[in-house]
Parts: sequence; structure tokens; C-alpha cells
Amino acid sequence: MIELSHEEYDPDLALPRPSHVRLIFPVFILLAAIAAGSTAFWLYGGGLPWASAPHQDSSTDLASVESQLQALQQDQAVQQAETKRLSDEVAALNGKFDALQQSFASAPVPVARATQPRKKPTAPAAPSARP
Repeated sequence: MIELSHEEYDPDLALPRPSHVRLIFPVFILLAAIAAGSTAFWLYGGGLPWASAPHQDSSTDLASVESQLQALQQDQAVQQAETKRLSDEVAALNGKFDALQQSFASAPVPVARATQPRKKPTAPAAPSARP
């Protein structure tokens, strides 16, 4: 075993280690307090808000679900009719566009004539001077 000399060991730098027995009791008391507090909250505070749902009559619940289902089915039918109408309009516009493209493709291309450059008019000869 290696022993440290007096110069190498400084007792002021050594950290004291708490006893495990001294830690067990405060941890146990803390856990017991948390358990007692959560039990009191559960019993007297009404529990968790997401865990307790109000009790409703099942027939009222079923009628509500049926009415919501009918409303959703009606909305779906309206959306399908609107989608079909828009699809038909797009098809009609595509047909018009194709016809317009074909009319431009079959139209004769005007040939540009080469124009001859104009000659500048010559200036009239200056009158000759009389002697």
C-alpha cells in the first residue's frame, strides 16, 4: 500500500462523505410527504381534470353523434358536387385552350415583304449665276 506523506495530504481539501444512514431518513420523509400531498389532492381536489369526464346519458350522446355524422355527410356531398363542377369547368377551358392553340397553329404566317429603301430626293440644282 502506498502511503501519502504529510506534505501530499491536506485534510482541509478532503470532502467529508455523509453516511448513507443519514441520507435514507430525509429521503423517506420527502417521499412520504409527496405521497400524502398527492393523495389529498386526488381525494379533495377532484382528481385530474382530463381523467374525470362529466357523465352523460348514452342516448343523448348517441343522438349527438348521429346528427354530427349527418352534417358531415351533407358537407361531403356538397364538396363532391362542387369538385365535379369545377372539374367540368377546367375540362371546358382546356378544350377552348386547345382550339385556340390549333387556330394559331393553322393560321397562315404573314410573310414580311422586303421593302426597298427609299431614295432620298435629290436637291434641285442651284440656279446658275448670271454674268
